[in-house]
Amino acid sequence: MQSLRSALLQVGLGPPFSWRTSITGPRPARLRELIRACRRPRLAEWTNPERSFAENEDWTEELQGLVTDGHHWYASCNANDEREGIYRLDMDFGNAVRREHPWDPNYVHLGACSVRNGKVYVPLQGAKWGVWVVETDVELTPQAILEAADADRPEDDLFAWCDVNPHNGLIYTCNFDMPSRLYAYEDYQGVFMRRKAHDIRLVQPNDGLPTTSVQSGCFTPNHKWICVCDVDAQERIHCHSTLNGAFLGRRELLAETDEGPLERNELEGIWYAPIHTGEGHYVQVHVLELNNEVFSTDDMYLWHFSLPEHDAL
Repeated sequence: MQSLRSALLQVGLGPPFSWRTSITGPRPARLRELIRACRRPRLAEWTNPERSFAENEDWTEELQGLVTDGHHWYASCNANDEREGIYRLDMDFGNAVRREHPWDPNYVHLGACSVRNGKVYVPLQGAKWGVWVVETDVELTPQAILEAADADRPEDDLFAWCDVNPHNGLIYTCNFDMPSRLYAYEDYQGVFMRRKAHDIRLVQPNDGLPTTSVQSGCFTPNHKWICVCDVDAQERIHCHSTLNGAFLGRRELLAETDEGPLERNELEGIWYAPIHTGEGHYVQVHVLELNNEVFSTDDMYLWHFSLPEHDAL
């Protein structure tokens, strides 16, 4: 096992190191967990053995997020018409089932969703700011609407994405541009409560390529947060430690698949979920590229990445 000292140095945690003050995010419960959390994900060595796609489907129009629990895919669609809502799909993207939301599609923007513990979390912007929660059996199940009051929104452009941190059960989001923190909220008996003491700071890289234009982000099992930075012609994946916010690296991923002269593709979503694809590849990270078609319904491309160390995240 790697020594604690050398592990901590990988995320800038020492010396000196204090278990109580050096770690500003959720703390690992054991020493072995801490050492594993310090491992770098080696993004430059990720491979892309397979890419899925879907074209001209109702659920691909203005698709904002695509995540899986290993049994189904869940898609958040912001089509601004009768197609808008959350969709449940088979693992081969068939048998789409839609759940419409209770608002006018023109006044609410659905962002990049997440799925945790049998629930789908869909971020809201516009007339409502917060999170729409439905169970994974999306069609007929109860829903919760967790609305963030103005006083509980420390910045103006939150809720492009949301995810539940598996290490403390709180819901997080961040500002779209140049975030300095992941902001914590709690679903407390149906009331959306701001939990400022549990915010996770982010340390911005200092090489001219900041963590910004964050369309989507998600947490991983080993105390890391990955996100997509949808900067035109510089689209990329970034990774930060949630122990202290340290920047752990990036991978370029240009959104230019079948991009035409009248459109710009976007990186819309990212999700960590180790699965075996239909072609038998073992992959851990999935990144959504949206092809913004002008004269037809949008297409989507889902990049599946395999890590050199499968459990590094």
